[in-house]
Amino acid sequence: MSGIDATMEFSSDGGTTWTAYDNNLPDLATDITLDVRVMATGTTMASSSVSLVYAVPATPVVTLSFDGTDANKVMGSETTMEYSIDAGVSYSDVSEDDMTLDAGVLSSIDPTKDLLIRVKETGSEEASAIATIDIIAAPSVTFSFNGNDADKLMGALTTMSYSLDGGTTYNDVGSDDVLLSSSAIESMTASTDIHIKN
Repeated sequence: MSGIDATMEFSSDGGTTWTAYDNNLPDLATDITLDVRVMATGTTMASSSVSLVYAVPATPVVTLSFDGTDANKVMGSETTMEYSIDAGVSYSDVSEDDMTLDAGVLSSIDPTKDLLIRVKETGSEEASAIATIDIIAAPSVTFSFNGNDADKLMGALTTMSYSLDGGTTYNDVGSDDVLLSSSAIESMTASTDIHIKN
């Protein structure tokens, strides 16, 4: 809090009790009302008090998906918020409501650090609690036309799906390390990329 000094005192119980200021303000990270006034000295009465209301904004409710209609959008985000991709070391402003993450941000996202969102601090409010969007690492799946594991998506799990047409359509993985059908194999060419998603 700026503007308060050692000539002043504060109250957090509506003026019932007063405490001389000495860098000893209560926690301002919760909703609280402080009354502040200049202390009485000698024959000078205490000044009228000023009430300062500190309100902590609610934790954001946000979601993110890397596919679908709202792919790469932080849904629920607003320009009053900020986000971090380095575990809270630094924050960047949300540039638009339901912000779309650009290619630079997407390529920098680290699954071990997740995506953190909070309402920004203002002159009268602390920053909100942090909402964490859990980023899951891409699955590690391999494929080969030959060898002991020929025609299998090794590492694929039944919670995943795969695409042989560049991501236009996806098929559920029917079993772990699924063996692709002969028709699927025949449809593949040297330029075919296999897309995997959870």
